[in-house]
Amino acid sequence: MKTITVFLASSNELNYDRNSFQALIAKLDDIYEPRGIRIKCRRWEDFPAYCTGERTQDVYNKTVRSCDMCICMFHKEAGQYTIEEFEQALDEYRTNHSHPKTFVYIRALVEGEVETDELKAFKDELFKSIGHYWCNYACDDSMNLHFVMQLERLIPDMGLSAGDSSQLKVEEGNVTLQGIKIADYTNLPFAAANPEYCNLKEKYAQLDKDITQLRALGIDDTHDLLREKVIDRQKCHEQIINMEKQLLDMACQVNKSISSNSPMSERKRLAIEMFEQGNIKGVINVLNEEDMASEAKQAELEIARGRQLVENGNDLIEKGIQTIQAQVEEYILRAKALMLDFDNADRFSLACNAYERAVELTRNHLSQAELADRLNDYYCFLHENNQFTKCEAYVKECVSIRADLCREHPETYEPDLAGSYNNLAVLYKDTQRFQESEAMYKLALAVRERLTKANPQAYEPDLADSYYNFGNLYREIQRFQESEEMYNSALAIRERLTKANPQAYEPDLADSYNSLGNLYSDTQRFQESEEMFKLALTIYERLAKANPQVYEPDLAASYNNLAILYSETQRFQESETMYNSALAIYERLAKANLQAYEPDLAASYNNFGNLYSDTLRFNESEEMYKLALAIRERLAKANPQAYEPDLAISYNNLAALYSDTQRFQESEEMYKSAIAIRERLTKANPQAYEPDLAASYNNLAILYSDTQRLQESEAMYKSALAIYERLAKANPQAYEPDLARSYNNLAALYKDTQRFQESEEMYKLALAIRERLAKANPQAYEPDLAQSYNNLAILYKNTQRFQESEEMYKLAIAIRERLTKANPQAYEPALAGSYYNLGNLYHATQRFQESESMHKSALAIYERLAKANPLAYEPDLADSYYNLGYLYGDTQRFQESEAMYKSALAIRERLAKANPQAYEPDLAVSYNNFGNLYYATQRFQESEAMYKSALAIYERLAKANPQAYELDLADSYYNLANLYSDTQRFQESEAMYKSALAIRERLAKANPQAYEPALADSYNNLAILYKNTQWFQESEEMHKSAIAIRERLAKANPQAYESVLADSYNNLANLYSDTQRFQESEEMYKSALAIRERLAKANPQSYGPALAASYNNLAIMYYSTERIQECEEMFKLAIAIRKHLAEDDPQLYGSDLAQAYSNLAILYNATHRYAESEEMANTAAAIRERLGIE
Repeated sequence: MKTITVFLASSNELNYDRNSFQALIAKLDDIYEPRGIRIKCRRWEDFPAYCTGERTQDVYNKTVRSCDMCICMFHKEAGQYTIEEFEQALDEYRTNHSHPKTFVYIRALVEGEVETDELKAFKDELFKSIGHYWCNYACDDSMNLHFVMQLERLIPDMGLSAGDSSQLKVEEGNVTLQGIKIADYTNLPFAAANPEYCNLKEKYAQLDKDITQLRALGIDDTHDLLREKVIDRQKCHEQIINMEKQLLDMACQVNKSISSNSPMSERKRLAIEMFEQGNIKGVINVLNEEDMASEAKQAELEIARGRQLVENGNDLIEKGIQTIQAQVEEYILRAKALMLDFDNADRFSLACNAYERAVELTRNHLSQAELADRLNDYYCFLHENNQFTKCEAYVKECVSIRADLCREHPETYEPDLAGSYNNLAVLYKDTQRFQESEAMYKLALAVRERLTKANPQAYEPDLADSYYNFGNLYREIQRFQESEEMYNSALAIRERLTKANPQAYEPDLADSYNSLGNLYSDTQRFQESEEMFKLALTIYERLAKANPQVYEPDLAASYNNLAILYSETQRFQESETMYNSALAIYERLAKANLQAYEPDLAASYNNFGNLYSDTLRFNESEEMYKLALAIRERLAKANPQAYEPDLAISYNNLAALYSDTQRFQESEEMYKSAIAIRERLTKANPQAYEPDLAASYNNLAILYSDTQRLQESEAMYKSALAIYERLAKANPQAYEPDLARSYNNLAALYKDTQRFQESEEMYKLALAIRERLAKANPQAYEPDLAQSYNNLAILYKNTQRFQESEEMYKLAIAIRERLTKANPQAYEPALAGSYYNLGNLYHATQRFQESESMHKSALAIYERLAKANPLAYEPDLADSYYNLGYLYGDTQRFQESEAMYKSALAIRERLAKANPQAYEPDLAVSYNNFGNLYYATQRFQESEAMYKSALAIYERLAKANPQAYELDLADSYYNLANLYSDTQRFQESEAMYKSALAIRERLAKANPQAYEPALADSYNNLAILYKNTQWFQESEEMHKSAIAIRERLAKANPQAYESVLADSYNNLANLYSDTQRFQESEEMYKSALAIRERLAKANPQSYGPALAASYNNLAIMYYSTERIQECEEMFKLAIAIRKHLAEDDPQLYGSDLAQAYSNLAILYNATHRYAESEEMANTAAAIRERLGIE
């Protein structure tokens, strides 16, 4: 523990001020004690100097010389002993150049008061001979602020923990130090007497009054007049906050000038007086550029003459250098004053000129250490004003100089060098130059580790900051293991410091816990994340209870972190509780100080919107998003630079919600609003905003894909990809995950538009990145890797590469089962999705038992999840019921199929009633499924009713949004057409087929890759209808149209389309057979057979049934043309396949096998092989009897 002693000298006329000062010292002692510093005051009460062998005053004089600071206070009189103590302090400082730091405080006179001649003489001597200027004060608050600013500068000079005036803040109209009030801003003359500041305060008060009156009259916030008033008030508040910050910054600079060793010029004295009177324009006029330049030139001439005189010129050189030092301080004061001259449109460029002149004078005439300080000042100014390119040169030169100084005097300059390395690292990080940032952070860390080893008490806090900064950098660029190491290094120090001094270091410790919590969340270590967030929360709850004004915002942020974690791990109820806790604080804070906390309030509303969206509470989500949007639009209008990024987030979130609820036009408008902002921000600052712009392009691409605007979707995806490829090339660690996502999105689009080869290429590019990332960091990237395996599996399934598809699904499941075992809440939904997908694959490949097993595994998870959280998981549960219903229907288990479909329908009807926009499409699917089931079980009337219910929904949806729903509408027409065809309602069937065909022809013309497969289906079915109604010529034309498309598709992608091409050949063969064109029929059957034999060889389970049908069809054709031997061979081949299939699934394939035996019995009977015929007929009858088939 270090003690700073302060000697307070004054006469009895300032008895009240002495007491106030001592009260300030007591308050500061409490504030600084947690930093390992005690502040003690020694007072001279000015009692009679009794002579007791040694003068009492002699004792005081010795005390003065031993103190760290000496404060000499005057008002009207110049006390004899006070002046003596000042001289003792000054003499001691001149001797040792370290202490005591001496400051004169003079209380302002009030009307009627006159200072004594002795005091006037002392001030004159002080200014002219010593070059010292006093601190003027008119009240306790001014005195307090002066002293705290001086104390904060003294602390680092004493080798203690870093202290500077940046610790001082303006909070809710007060100047605070570590959250403790030091002064009321309205009592500080530089603010209270500043006309611009006063005008802003009056304007704000008037606007606040106007808004209150308008609301009292019942005018709604959306009314233009009230809206403009609210926006103007926000602008005014932003100006007040900015001005308060800059006024305090200039007050610190003035205080520094008073305390500096450079001589006090008359110009600087006048400028200081002008500032303390609130006259900023007066400061600028006094610090006249022309006069200062002339004086600097004169000083430079004196230095040059002094150097020419060699031995006799030292006085001239010293005088010139002192003048230059004063000039440098004056230029910096001018720069700060200019930034407060808000009426001057050129204030920034003029301030830059002043800083550059200060740097130039320092470079030419002053020490390298002073030059480094000035370069650092200018860097900080430029960085604060987002002039990243310009400020780089200055901070680099500062680093270079300080590095040189450290070679000779490391003990003096290493702390500053570490700070400069850190500044450069921050600049590189801000501009996405992460490799260079890392190099600078390492240099800063090396210095601080060395300093801490020598003096842990002074430098451990800075060392912890260095580790912490590294942790942030590594987390941002996805180097999670290294990030954790750095965070833990910082944590170890902060835990140790907090144990010794909780008041000082608990806030930093809480930051460390929070950061580790975020890291663990990013890397899916949710249990550890929760532990860290709760540790931070415990600290902030305790701090906020003791000091709500300072720590309630941090407490709200902690609640928010836990809420996000609970949401990510599907603990939605707990998440909502945490969000409510955060919101309650922000609403209370915003009520007391709307302008300060409205941004946080908007963020809280936005978070609620996300939660409600995730749990499908769309109405509530929209309300929350709109509350956030209203605030952010108002803030962005008042201050676009600060709030437009958040406004773009709000537009984006609403767009996603509207997309999820099928409000596609509104969604597009919102996405475009977000893009407009982000394109503008990116143009001004590409390094900062390009990632967000890429995300916006990606989101709009998804919307266009969902609404079948596939060409526009591709353009958007490619725009996003171009950005991510460029970013990932420059910084792979940070942007490769986004690049993989971009490849994945394009792959999905190509898959949906039947561009399967391009889709596979994109999926593999994404997979390659994710496999590499997951190898290095499985916790963070295995979930994405599982998604890549899943996506490739779907593609392979769609292109009939079933073995490869199964391999991919199993790889995804292996990861998800492992993740779910460790964290079921987070990963069970994805695991259920994998079971669901593999179940569909097994269904498609006739592995029905395995399919049922997978679907039941998925269903078990979704039933459990939906019971706990119906809003979030009932849609998935309905899908699971649907899949099982579909499987049972295809395996003739119609009763079970109906039960599953009814379970799905009950959920979807309930959801669609509550939110038709979001759930009517799924409801239409359910009606359609029932239509298929009733159709398969000959319940044609019920089938028609279901198909019509689906059709009614799709007609309504397609009218509102043709791009999104016309394809589904065509499918509905198609289903009804099939039903009408099978029930001999051929005219109605044709009308439906033609309605479907018209849509599909239009879609295929616009996008052949995406829609030609469905168009071929329409031609095929119309052909079958025309055949059934004896319109053979029209039937042939339709079959040929279907074949033309399918041949082209199969040539480009045989795996995906050969199967349906074989169906077309088979159908045309049937037509030729029925019309006695047997030669053409045989050619077509053989074309179909060739394909099916090849497919069945690779995958007998999937293609065996179709191959058996081909053998059977050829056999019938040979029978018709009396090619008996060939006919028998074909029938036997069909029987062999069907017998094998029926062994695995008699219920599904037994009927076809019985028919095959019957066909062969007919052949044998026709060729008089009666015994064999009877044997075949009996075999067929036995199968049917066993199956219960008549």
